[in-house]
Amino acid sequence: MRTEKSKAGFVIIITSTLVLAVFLSILIISSCNVKVKEEPTPAITEYITPIPTDTPEPITTPTPTIEPTAVPTPTPRSGPSVVGIYQKVSNDRVLITQYNGKWRRGVDIGFFNTFASNDEVLNYMGYREMLVDSWFSYPNAEDYKIGYCLSYTLFTGEEFIITIKKPSDITHAEYLEVYLYDSVQQYTGGWYTHLDDEDMNDETMLYSFKLTPGVKIKEVSDIKLKTFAYYYNDESDFDPDTGEYIGIVSYEIDIIRQD
Repeated sequence: MRTEKSKAGFVIIITSTLVLAVFLSILIISSCNVKVKEEPTPAITEYITPIPTDTPEPITTPTPTIEPTAVPTPTPRSGPSVVGIYQKVSNDRVLITQYNGKWRRGVDIGFFNTFASNDEVLNYMGYREMLVDSWFSYPNAEDYKIGYCLSYTLFTGEEFIITIKKPSDITHAEYLEVYLYDSVQQYTGGWYTHLDDEDMNDETMLYSFKLTPGVKIKEVSDIKLKTFAYYYNDESDFDPDTGEYIGIVSYEIDIIRQD
């Protein structure tokens, strides 16, 4: 009886062991077939500092604007485009570049005429007719007048520049005396005197210039005489500070001492 029970227990043990073995085998097989879901590896984002591609514009300092010096606008002109200083030689009027004269008290240094010409010799008609013709052959010549600039230096080095448009402009007569003439309007067929301011009018033309030594002529070392054309009743041909002629139509000679 015990033997039967022992056999029965042994069978149960064997059976249980087999069942357990089968169960473990199933688990092992199952575990081999199960796929493990892998979590995706998160992407690693690398932060890269952007490098600017545009070159920055250089900082420039503005250049200061320099205003150009104002240049006076010259008066539009017509009138005579040339003038010259002439003297009488025989029956001709001859253009001179210098003049030799005596600088002795009581004797005129010289008598000079202004023509609107640079021709070396003028003799194509009478003297007064040539004065008028040469000047008024230019357009709008009636709007222009004749003036003079007498400049000289003393032996001390002192200089004088005298701009003359009328008789009262003449100064320092102790050195040089100046006499002005309108050789056309004043002419009456005989002798005529020099002009004074009260003799001047809108028609007066200072065609002629006489130079005479003053009482201090011995103190003068050199002399220059300039004639010029200027726009009447307009100051644009003259320096506003000095009053000297700065126009473009002039002619100058040297007056040389002749002992």
